[in-house]
Amino acid sequence: MRLRPSAPRVETLEGRALLSGPGTSIHPTAHIALSPKSIVTDPAGVAAILSALKGGPGSEFTSLLKGQIRSLPKIVNQFVSGTRTEYSIPGIAFKIPQFQEAYTGPHYDQLGGIAAGGLKLKNGTYEFGAILLGSIHLPQPSTYVFGIDRGKGAATSTPFGSRPNIKIDALVSVTFTAGTATGTVTDLTNNHTTALDPSQITTTGSTLRVYVAPSLLPSKGLPTSAYRFSFWTKSDVNGGIESVGSFVPESTMARIVGVKVNRSA
Repeated sequence: MRLRPSAPRVETLEGRALLSGPGTSIHPTAHIALSPKSIVTDPAGVAAILSALKGGPGSEFTSLLKGQIRSLPKIVNQFVSGTRTEYSIPGIAFKIPQFQEAYTGPHYDQLGGIAAGGLKLKNGTYEFGAILLGSIHLPQPSTYVFGIDRGKGAATSTPFGSRPNIKIDALVSVTFTAGTATGTVTDLTNNHTTALDPSQITTTGSTLRVYVAPSLLPSKGLPTSAYRFSFWTKSDVNGGIESVGSFVPESTMARIVGVKVNRSA
C-alpha cells in the first residue's frame, strides 16, 4: 500500500513459503511489512486491506483510521523500525501477526490475526470484524471469538491467565467447518447461548464480519459507549489457551465505538 498518491502494489515473496507447516511463529516473510512503499504479506490479507481502504467490505473500520490518525506515515515507520508491533484506536486494533507463545495447534494463515474491530452502528446493531493473514475459506476448522466486556468482565471471566487484562462477560463466536459458518452469542453472566442467523455472518476472502442485535448484548453496568472487546482465533473450538492461535490486541482490550453508518455490503 503506497502512502503517496499512486496505485497500490503487492511485492512478491520470491517463492518463499508462508504458513504451510509447523513452527514457533508466523514465518517472517508472511508478516505485514509496513513501509512507505508497500505492504508485503499473503495476497489474501493484502486484498482484504486494500479493498477496505477503497470502500469495500470493512470500509467502516478503515474510516476510523482516516478520522483518528493524524500521521499515518509516522505509525507506519514505527512498524518498519520495530518500535511498534501493534496499534489501537477506539473501534479497531492492528498488529504484526504472530502466534501466541502457548499455541500448539497447526500454523495456518487463517489463524493469524492482522486487525479486529468493534462498532455500534447507527441502528444499534453491533458489528464485529477481523482481517486474517489468509483466507478463512479453507477446509481446516477454525473459530473466531470476540470477547466482550459490558461491565461485569472483572467479576465474570478472565479466561487467560497469561493475559489478565482480558476480562469478559460475553462471547461472540463463529466457527467454520468445511466452509460452513456457525455463530453464537454467549452471555457469561447467565451462561445463556443464542445462535446467530447465518445471514448475520459475512466473509470476503480473509475478512470476517459478524452482526449482533443489541438485545443480545445488554449492558451489565457500562454504558454501551464504554463496551470493550478482544479478538482471538482458535484451531479447536473446545480447546484452551493452547488452541488460541493469535490475539488482537495482543494482551489488552479495545473500546467498541459508535459510528453514524449502518450495515454495508
